Amino acid sequence: MSKPALKSASHDSATPANLISFMLRNWKPKKEKLPKALKQVTEIQLRRERLSKLFPRDLIVIPTGHLKVRSNDTHYSFRPSSDFYYLTGCLEPDCVLMMIPSGDGKTHRTVLFVEPNPGKTDETFFTDRIKGELWEGARLGIPESRALYAIDDTRSLVNLAADLKSAMAQTQFRLLRGNSAALEDLLNLALPSQLEKDQALKTALSEMRLIKDASEIRELADVVQSTKLGFEDVIQRMKRAHSERELEGVFFTRARMEGNDIGYGSIVASGCNACTLHWKKNNSELKSGDLLLLDAGIESNSLYTADITRTLPISGKFSPEQKIVYELVLAAH
Repeated sequence: MSKPALKSASHDSATPANLISFMLRNWKPKKEKLPKALKQVTEIQLRRERLSKLFPRDLIVIPTGHLKVRSNDTHYSFRPSSDFYYLTGCLEPDCVLMMIPSGDGKTHRTVLFVEPNPGKTDETFFTDRIKGELWEGARLGIPESRALYAIDDTRSLVNLAADLKSAMAQTQFRLLRGNSAALEDLLNLALPSQLEKDQALKTALSEMRLIKDASEIRELADVVQSTKLGFEDVIQRMKRAHSERELEGVFFTRARMEGNDIGYGSIVASGCNACTLHWKKNNSELKSGDLLLLDAGIESNSLYTADITRTLPISGKFSPEQKIVYELVLAAH
């Protein structure tokens, strides 16, 4: 369900009518050419078909989630729900996948609810600080989403509540919980039987994602290679680095060069910090003679993450005692 636009703050002034009129004039028309389908679209369609066969008579609702506030009117970078991305390939916030049972009781019609993109024909493109194109860049749009994701149908998020109510009148539903409080508030989720249905959907998706298809294996292999490069960057920088945070930044740079982001908070733990299992403060100075435990992974643009951990001598060489312990661990591995 779409989040409401940001309300006016106390320091905002009203937008003059003349400014609105001026801002809506003389823009270059929006491109009408539709994008090509995602390269992995066949695998994604097969995933939806597999899910459809598990619950052939049920309405299936999969939200991706919403932006989260970092501070005041700034938000964290959005990352879609992994389950939602697995079934769509869509990276935008607020979207909802709805799989509506067909009349044959065997298949589903897939509908993706997305944010429309009116271009610069609507004043919200510069007055809406959360979704406005001038502030955040353009959303993909309804026909563009249908083409890119090869979905049966795409509709505006404005229609979600009414279309969901209509579909629910025809059949029972299953909702993937935990990603959209607004959507969960809209539905009656109190019955124990509904909780069981929703849990079964969550379990089914987890089991599906456990076994990787060919495209996923390729993505994982690529992101492991990218992460390896990130580790090599850190090893090179250790020769002149002064702090854990400096090395964290080196790895993060590779993550943004090679993929979407880091897959999780990097653990860059020197000396006794390595005894803290999830050390992520990364604020200590590096000391010659200490060891560095680096646990980090790059997240690819398709949201698959590598996870590598290595112990490295900060001075470039293990002490005799460090070497003995390191080789014992290596042998056990």
